[in-house]
Amino acid sequence: MLYLPDQIQELYRIAADDLGWVTFREFAALGLIAITIWASAFQLTTASLAQIPKPSGRLAFYIRLAPVLLGALPIIAAAAGQLASRPARKIGEVEEVGSIFRIQDQALAFERNMLFILAIAMLIMLACFVAFTWRIGSRDRSIDIASRANNAYFVRYRFLALSIGGIVLLTAAFVLLPDRLAQFLGSFGVIALFAVCVVGLTVHFSLLTIRFAFPFIPVVFGGLFLLASLLGGDDHELRTVSEANSSPEKARMSAAAGFREWLLQKPRVEEAKRLGEYPVFIVAAQGGGIYAANNAARFLARLQDLCPAFRQHLFAISGVSGGSVGSAIFAAALRAQTAPLDSNAVDGKTCPKIADFLAGVGRVQDIDAPGPVEQRVASVLATDFLSPLVAGFLFTDFTQMFSPFPIPAFDRARFLEYTLENAGDRILGSQKGNGDQSNLLRADYQSHWAPGNNMPALLFNTTDAGSGKRAVISPFDFDPLHPKDTDLCVLAAVERTGAGTDQTVKSHSLHIPLSTAAFTSARFPWVTPAATVSVRNDCITSHPQARLVDGGYVENSGIETALDLVEKLNAIKGTSDAPRFRIYLLSLVSGQFGDHGSFMFGELMEPVRALLSTRTSRTYIALNHATSIDRRPDPEVTQSVQRFPTFGRTDITGLFYSLPLGWTLS
Repeated sequence: MLYLPDQIQELYRIAADDLGWVTFREFAALGLIAITIWASAFQLTTASLAQIPKPSGRLAFYIRLAPVLLGALPIIAAAAGQLASRPARKIGEVEEVGSIFRIQDQALAFERNMLFILAIAMLIMLACFVAFTWRIGSRDRSIDIASRANNAYFVRYRFLALSIGGIVLLTAAFVLLPDRLAQFLGSFGVIALFAVCVVGLTVHFSLLTIRFAFPFIPVVFGGLFLLASLLGGDDHELRTVSEANSSPEKARMSAAAGFREWLLQKPRVEEAKRLGEYPVFIVAAQGGGIYAANNAARFLARLQDLCPAFRQHLFAISGVSGGSVGSAIFAAALRAQTAPLDSNAVDGKTCPKIADFLAGVGRVQDIDAPGPVEQRVASVLATDFLSPLVAGFLFTDFTQMFSPFPIPAFDRARFLEYTLENAGDRILGSQKGNGDQSNLLRADYQSHWAPGNNMPALLFNTTDAGSGKRAVISPFDFDPLHPKDTDLCVLAAVERTGAGTDQTVKSHSLHIPLSTAAFTSARFPWVTPAATVSVRNDCITSHPQARLVDGGYVENSGIETALDLVEKLNAIKGTSDAPRFRIYLLSLVSGQFGDHGSFMFGELMEPVRALLSTRTSRTYIALNHATSIDRRPDPEVTQSVQRFPTFGRTDITGLFYSLPLGWTLS
């Protein structure tokens, strides 16, 4: 995107408005964490002093220092994090007048300076904290107050029950308000509350251990954890839609049959006659956290706004991880702007803004300005996804670790799904709940695509943790026979009757929300848990349940699945009823083959490093495969038809800093 000077000033203004509240929450949370850790360590130190002879010399100094040092560690880590996250200044390119690097460097200068100022402010906060706690901890009165607090509060069972009750109420609040409460507190606020709860509970049990000489923490919590692990209290079952909201059961069609019906829609047939052949686009969206989601959704939305007919030619999107989430957001924005097939061109122009600019009528600012679809996408992408995930991880899923019975509402993956769905309501605005203008992210996944609804088919790539196969969530079957010896399985219930050549296969769709399907492709343990799905599909597993993880474990670009789809679709070429078509593959992929890097801890890390590098390299092997296919001669070349390369690659690269695999951007 082109950032002009007035846009840079607008960024400064927005950042300055938000910075005060965000900074206050961050500093308040850090202060609370530091004080909580120091106070708890001071309480335990006070209780331990009564059990040992009065210390003196260095031992007395170390006893005073330990609580202060423990409390200071979070502030030290936060200050180091602020310095480490500063965008690097580009040397060379930024010197050129008009260079996009120069413009981007100016846009990042505010973040670069503010992160440095925040780091200095945290160091000042650290100095104040150390001075305050060192002085308080050295007073005899403070030790006396801590001792009385231990005897009056922490060792009493009724206060232990009160603390547990407070934790239960806080956990229930996060379950009832999975996104709003966490977003109000912020990630640091959620972590601060968790620190208060865990530290308070730990102090209770530690003081009881000192009093009764019995190891309560390892026995109680270790026993519960072992019991929950043995009984398998798994709360990560895929969320399903209710029967009232699920799509009516329809026979699943094959990819080739679905594409044929899609291609035979009257407006497409007419345009194929006019152009000589019908252009068909298939997009592969790479994984990589919220950055990949932002790139895929923004790129597709900008393309749609510039060329309103794009959706008419977009057959499918093969997404992985963040790319799946981004494509789901794009589809939800398209659904909010429902348009029939024959109403996509404006004044007969496929891309009116670009046509006007090339004709000298339009301005470059018109092309760069976000259109209605991109504005809807941006409203969702502006959501804080990290805070709800942190709340689900620390409060609900952490509690589930000690429960032998699964509690589905405690699944932290659902916090992400609910956050995405609630953010999707902003796309609809005043149209929320009016007929077809429903939130697609809440709807049954299977309902998002039909041959005639002018929407792309969303293919979400996952990995079966047991077999290592690609398990693709798809609205149609790649192969109606669902062979067992293939590396690509479609996530659907499969029924087989008969044997050999007389065998018949019938598949049934799983009814899960679109948000659940998208985030199933983004299950990257330990950030998000592996998804348990109950399905009878011997292509994936012979067991009644499968565990699905991030699709990037097998191949992170989505290109392999896109190429498999292209092969199935090309099978109808030359048939009598299908118009002539040409498939274009567009990949949104960043980077290149990695290099070895550091040789540190070679004996220990080399096996792990090799496994991770092999996983990453499959993306670029797939890219080279797609490129080699595009270079093959086409026997059906028609001189009257304008030809373009059928495989286009748009690289996304972090030029100023390494983009994180996370769920938030600074």
